[in-house]
Amino acid sequence: MSLPEKKRNQGREEIGEDPKDRMIDGLIEKTAASSPRRPEKTLRLASGRSITADRAGDEDLIEVTSPDGKIELSVRLTPEGPVLSMDAARLKLKAKQDVRVECEDFHVEAARDAQIRSERETRLESGTLDVKTTKGDAKVKAKIDLRLRGERIFLN
Repeated sequence: MSLPEKKRNQGREEIGEDPKDRMIDGLIEKTAASSPRRPEKTLRLASGRSITADRAGDEDLIEVTSPDGKIELSVRLTPEGPVLSMDAARLKLKAKQDVRVECEDFHVEAARDAQIRSERETRLESGTLDVKTTKGDAKVKAKIDLRLRGERIFLN
């Protein structure tokens, strides 16, 4: 008996030749054949997580789900390209050389602190630059000199 037949027959004690059974079986097959969604494939991991591969419409979907059912990692393969979503305790990227990000808009939000550090130079370059604090002071510290260059420098 094929896998679809086994699934279709789950819970039945006995398959009869009742016309109603054949009609229901035909309806199940027709519905499954016309559905844009293929049955998902799931792999259970020793950690209790599961990896699921599925298809919905013109997108393929790969998800890693926690033991409590929360989606931790999702990869949607869309016609426009892959979309990666992650919900993690921490994210660490380590590269021996460059890390480059290219996009239209780049947003970083931190609930607490944000830091950028460099052993050498740190440069910000933009069409315009707006630095603003919403609470407290703005501080600039320099070990040697602080240089401000501009056509006009406004203080207060």
